[in-house]
Amino acid sequence: MTTLRKQIGQLLVAGLEGPELTPLERSWLKLIQPAGIILFRRNIEQAAQTCRLLAEAATLSSTQLLRCVDLEGGLVDRLRDVIAPMPSQAAVAATGKPSLYRRHGNLIGREARAFGFNVVLAPVLDLALTESQPVMTTRTGFADPEAVTVYADAFLIGLKEAHVLGCGKHFPGLGAGTLDSHSSDQANNGTALASRHASLPQFEDAAAHGDDLARQLSGQR
Repeated sequence: MTTLRKQIGQLLVAGLEGPELTPLERSWLKLIQPAGIILFRRNIEQAAQTCRLLAEAATLSSTQLLRCVDLEGGLVDRLRDVIAPMPSQAAVAATGKPSLYRRHGNLIGREARAFGFNVVLAPVLDLALTESQPVMTTRTGFADPEAVTVYADAFLIGLKEAHVLGCGKHFPGLGAGTLDSHSSDQANNGTALASRHASLPQFEDAAAHGDDLARQLSGQR
């Protein structure tokens, strides 16, 4: 039972209630042994407090704990209230310079690492299509899968240089979606489905980098 519980726990990334671990959270972190935790704005008040929270959670894990944060830049930036906000993907994409794509990833990685995170839930790999623009806004920067791949490759290299793992999202693609997937189910017509199929290449490319990126986490806590 203990082995099975641990195996199931390693499929989970768990959220926490507030800026400090509660006694109940300490108990279930020890018992369930999740693969990781993810912090949101409710958990992040100050840099030192965030580092302590992540460090304490890591001591309760018998395996390396993935310490995750949503940090794309722009609209999705969980650290913007504590430190200077990061530019959005759309703003960086508008430069057309891969060197700045890489710099974007590196700056985000360095910021995350300074707070104690080792996983950033970025980059966004969705296409910047007309259908999803009202929902995704500046979170996407390219309508062409090849351009997304160029950005993502450079961004992930920047993260790797900061010793942080990236996680491309949102498979299989929200570029053709017209609704906010946090609160609604997407309903796609034939055109949207064709757009989703066109969205796959950049996810395939990002997946090809997975093992290399995962290796950088070995030995880190």
